[in-house]
Amino acid sequence: MLMSVRHIIWEGKGLLLLDQRRLPEEEAYVRCDDARQVAEAIKAMVVRGAPALGIVAALGVALEAARLGGEDLSLLEEKVASACELLRSTRPTARNLFWALERMEGVLKGWRGEGRDLPRALEEEALRIWSEDVEANRTMGCLGAELLPQGSRVLTHCNAGALATGGYGTALGLIRRAHEEGRVAEVFASETRPLLQGARLTAWELSREGIPVSVITDNAAGHLMQRGQIGAVVVGADRITARGDTANKIGTYPLAVLAREHGIPFYVVAPSSTFDLSIARGDEITIEERDQEEVLNLYGRRIAPHGVRALNPAFDVTPAELITAIVTEKGIIWPPLEKGIRELLGVVALITDFGWRDGYVGAMKGVILGINPRCHVVDVAHEVPPHDVMAGALVLRGVHRYFPQGTVFLVVVDPGVGGRRRPLVLETGDHVFVGPDNGVFTFILKRGDVRAFHLMKRRFFLEEISSTFHGRDIFAPAAAHLTLGVRPEEMGPAIPPEELALLSVPEPVREGETVFGEVIYVDRFGNLVTNLRPEDLRAPFVNEVGGEKLLEIKASYEEGKRGEVIALWGSSGLLELAMREEPLRERRGWGPGQKVLVHLGKEGKGR
Repeated sequence: MLMSVRHIIWEGKGLLLLDQRRLPEEEAYVRCDDARQVAEAIKAMVVRGAPALGIVAALGVALEAARLGGEDLSLLEEKVASACELLRSTRPTARNLFWALERMEGVLKGWRGEGRDLPRALEEEALRIWSEDVEANRTMGCLGAELLPQGSRVLTHCNAGALATGGYGTALGLIRRAHEEGRVAEVFASETRPLLQGARLTAWELSREGIPVSVITDNAAGHLMQRGQIGAVVVGADRITARGDTANKIGTYPLAVLAREHGIPFYVVAPSSTFDLSIARGDEITIEERDQEEVLNLYGRRIAPHGVRALNPAFDVTPAELITAIVTEKGIIWPPLEKGIRELLGVVALITDFGWRDGYVGAMKGVILGINPRCHVVDVAHEVPPHDVMAGALVLRGVHRYFPQGTVFLVVVDPGVGGRRRPLVLETGDHVFVGPDNGVFTFILKRGDVRAFHLMKRRFFLEEISSTFHGRDIFAPAAAHLTLGVRPEEMGPAIPPEELALLSVPEPVREGETVFGEVIYVDRFGNLVTNLRPEDLRAPFVNEVGGEKLLEIKASYEEGKRGEVIALWGSSGLLELAMREEPLRERRGWGPGQKVLVHLGKEGKGR
């Protein structure tokens, strides 16, 4: 069940947060009416706990959008982006906060509708993040409860309960479910200096639910372990690296050391949104340093001599080697944690021109799953027109930013298979890409933050290599090994990115008050995607294509009349030409290379 007290209350144009600084003596709320007030509440620890911070930050973005309204889309986009930056600066260690803001930014970047509808879309995404967190916590509770034998006496640190999440809890969610099953006899809550989240919040939550709980001082755990009074340690996490090193509330690391010394299992419970696969090791995690006055004072009273300084790191890092298992909503990860994390969270996204009639896609997926059976294989697109490298590049351009960090994109549109073109592995800050050096990665390379490697090491290939099916024999096994933690640089020598093949992508050309663009892609609905971007068309304008003039940009396909050619901003962020419920390509015969003229400053409504 969820906690009976609502700690996050969303009112559409206001956000109420249960002030966790005042618990357990008083249940009071802080009201936030804009993103700035949400940021202040996060920094002041009105709300805390990595999953809860992500939810509240997302709601802060939605709150800012609702406050501004959506009449001026450009202004709204600017203010929402600023709100994301402000909220990101509040708590540097909590990965879930960054993850949630990245999702909100994804909505913003992909938005092509009317400005007035954007606030609602941001609100829906924030509420979705909230509901997903609760569901993930319930799943983790069910999976993790089985780790505790009947009658367990469990130690937990800080507060990883309903107050720290969307309303159920990570570590306390596991304990709550285990107690329902008769597995927990007693919980020890370490007080968690300097802000006493264990004594104040964890004890408050558990006692309200009738779960036996005893508060202990932070330095009493070793004594209880030595006397055999603790059977397991269960904690949450604020950020987990690719190898499993885990940042959590200061004082977690010594508990892991003590648990290892006494042969006691040490479990971490965290949703997949807590993992940061861009960080390899714990020493790369930014540790928040809080005000020393939190240590020097207690409830407003000085407890240390004047003139004395204090250190106040908010988190420490527990090395992967001290962790018995990590419980996630996707399953339990056992040592070696790095391998388990890659297996459980690994995603391979497939883009090919193979179609579905033959078994080519199935063969590639079989190879991947044969190497990593726990990998998630996503079919992005397999109907790319045969040999159309530009179409494959555009599909990749349009989808990659929506995939989770660490996704491996396997792109095989390869008319030169078996020839002299090189097999590649590319790495950016967010994703890894595997495929041929034929221009299919043009838009990725244009980002400028790419490391490139020549895929040469045969131990990452199948034993027998066909000259006509490198997708199965070279690229698929390489992608699978990448999901298991193999680094791109292990697969072959580095290549300067500027040496890689790029497609000739026509750029819009402006001559006076006319911008010359062209169609570069036709989707399966017969809509024509041009190379024109919003920044190319900042003034009112009129489109002209094939002798037809389009006086305005439509907000949706349904605004067009049947048989009418319309222009609208497509989901790719580029100007599209379409015909309502009809394939424009067939009706007009236009395709890639078709010229599109934009006359700026005319009496059009385009913007």
